[in-house]
Amino acid sequence: MMEAYDNAILEIVEEISGVHSKDILDLDLYLHDYMPPNYFGKNEEFISAPRIDNLHSCFHLVEALLLKESNDPKLSGINMVCLFDNEEIGSMTYAGARS
Repeated sequence: MMEAYDNAILEIVEEISGVHSKDILDLDLYLHDYMPPNYFGKNEEFISAPRIDNLHSCFHLVEALLLKESNDPKLSGINMVCLFDNEEIGSMTYAGARS
């Protein structure tokens, strides 16, 4: 399985984790932009923040659902979060938002 990965990637993982690459069975690699967020627009009314993405929002939606503690009758009922596994590559794909 690990033959699919470039040796350079495995060397980096080995160096950072301290785990010998021969002991790694598989891995998931997440890359993200390190650019800081910034404001834009005529009056700087918009924010562009590359790390405010689906992973971030999904985590906090599920966290809020799990931590909900309220006896308020207005908040009773069915609490639900819908998460789609490939929303970022298109709603029309087999598991996108329109599936």
